[in-house]
Amino acid sequence: MRVRPRITTELVVAASAVLAAWGARAIFAPLLGERVPFITFFPVVFVVAWWGGIRPTIFATVLSVFVLLYFILEPKYSLSISAISLPEYRYGLGIFVAIALAVGWMGERVHAAQLAAQAATNDAIAEIADRKQAEDALTFFARASATLAALVDRESALQQSARLAVPYLADWCVVYVVDEHGAIDYHAHAHADPTKERLLSKMLIESPLDWNSNTATVRALRTGQSQLMPELPEAFLDSVAQSEEHRQIIRELGPRAVISVPLRIRDRIVGVIGLVSCDANRQYTEREVTLAENLAERVSTAVDNSRLFHAVKEANRQKDEFLAMLAHELRNPLAAIRYAVALGQMSNGDSTTELFDIIDRQTQSLAHLIDDLLDVSRISGDKIALRKEPIDVATVINRATATVRPLMEQKRHELVLDISDEPMVLFADPTRTEQIVANLLTNAGKYTHDGGRVTVRARRHDREAVVEVIDTGVGMPPEMLCRVFDLFAQADRTLDRSEGGLGIGLTVARKLAEMHGGTIAVSSEGLGKGATFTVRLPLSDVPARIGEPASPESQLSDQERLRILVVDDNRDTAASCALLLKRLGHEVETAYDGLAALEEARAFRPQVLFLDIGLPGMNGYDVARTLRDEGFEHEIIVAVSGYGQPDDRRRSREAGFDHHLVKPIDQAAIVTALRGAREKEPAAT
Repeated sequence: MRVRPRITTELVVAASAVLAAWGARAIFAPLLGERVPFITFFPVVFVVAWWGGIRPTIFATVLSVFVLLYFILEPKYSLSISAISLPEYRYGLGIFVAIALAVGWMGERVHAAQLAAQAATNDAIAEIADRKQAEDALTFFARASATLAALVDRESALQQSARLAVPYLADWCVVYVVDEHGAIDYHAHAHADPTKERLLSKMLIESPLDWNSNTATVRALRTGQSQLMPELPEAFLDSVAQSEEHRQIIRELGPRAVISVPLRIRDRIVGVIGLVSCDANRQYTEREVTLAENLAERVSTAVDNSRLFHAVKEANRQKDEFLAMLAHELRNPLAAIRYAVALGQMSNGDSTTELFDIIDRQTQSLAHLIDDLLDVSRISGDKIALRKEPIDVATVINRATATVRPLMEQKRHELVLDISDEPMVLFADPTRTEQIVANLLTNAGKYTHDGGRVTVRARRHDREAVVEVIDTGVGMPPEMLCRVFDLFAQADRTLDRSEGGLGIGLTVARKLAEMHGGTIAVSSEGLGKGATFTVRLPLSDVPARIGEPASPESQLSDQERLRILVVDDNRDTAASCALLLKRLGHEVETAYDGLAALEEARAFRPQVLFLDIGLPGMNGYDVARTLRDEGFEHEIIVAVSGYGQPDDRRRSREAGFDHHLVKPIDQAAIVTALRGAREKEPAAT
């Protein structure tokens, strides 16, 4: 673009032009005579106007008037216009000045138009260049996004990011990642010159970065900000070299400029992309920094997506294993029950008690599995309400050991209790604290080979009760210790499944301990060296409640003969429940759907109804409401359901049920429900 000359240049040009006009007049004076004194000055003014516009034209005009007045027009050596001898010279001088200024103004306009046209041309060229750069950038990022989106593992994403940057953004590129120990480790590199890629790889391997380095990469990691070094002085390159060989490699690679951009995932710096220019024609500016930051953002997203993909994949794998183990665990007790039933059908009565014990144990196992599954859901949704009361730690441990004693006897374990004599009172939910210890004992029993030892040690430490469950079992590798309490987490599963379990008992135990303000920790010296689980719960100053409530079974003989209606669409369930109630001395009828239940209740007038919720035709809620509306006010209506969430119990209360029992129902729960029947009957008149 043409730039207006400086004023000194314009003065020199104007003076030179006037001198040229004066000299030309002196040369051509014999030919021109004295009648045309201005003739040589007009062309000069035109040339100056064309060259510089109005300002140099004014300078030339003023100088021309001075020369004409002082040296050419008579009388000479006078600057007075009025003193000019001939009137036509005075008019001619005025015309000369007017024409000169007019020509200068036109020259100025021409120059302005040329400058505007040149500026428009330059803007158009710049716009085309910018558009071309933008199109190239869009093409590059579209290709980068498509390439990175197709990758599902972290290493491939990092390697591809280095390949993508070369040669569009850099002559060579290195991707650094901060590993789990906090060290700076290079994970990928690429060079535009294949002959130098091996040299680059050698430098990265033999001269790793550390946090004390003064490189742009380390500064980007420390600050979280992009670093631009448009020039790399020789002194700087020598300062970062770690050895003479390293210095030689750097010089051979020939870096001239560098951009280091941090890789950021959820506000955490995980690495850096380093872009290096070796070409003097490739100048790094803020534009290249912006492009590099856009690439880094896409790479970070790809790395994070790959992590999430593997997390989902791992969760899906754990889910599949969990479902497989759930099926296995459910089939085990069902198989035992089937065998016991088959033997019962074949026996002559000599082993009936043993068979019933087998069925009872396996039924309890199924119930515990279901309870654990429900507890996980309730705890995750903060739906467990603790019923706290003072209770001694020794009582909790004794109840828990009684629960797991069949497992210990089955595996021939030695169960050792080492409980301090000093009082240790908790203000806690007795059922849930017992569950904590029982889950730990069950885990210890399962993962200890037959004939091992399980020790429960309890002591007081400051304001905490410390309960340790120590086993001589299979132990744990170090990598398992950090995730043993995770949902569905288990050590390597074996085909024989001798240990069993769904991987949820420890999760439930930890959550329950935390709900009580306590903690659970685990330690193990390694595989085959056993494990120690340590529970810490806060102690209370409130004394523990003394005495145990009488068991419902002890009051079976106190029951009076009642009329009972059992309603369940599963005929085997209805028949077995009715048989149990008849054995207890009650008069029992059965029905298998909602409408039949209403008809039977109207005819039989039962004092107690065991009513399933999920009935065909009319569900249990509607049956209960109808009976209450028809005047069944003093009868006991017991909901029997496979669902026991708080919302399920609320709905049953609103429908008019007196109790809500969850399948499978044990005998004690049935007795408790029956005890309320006589209490609810109206007083005799």
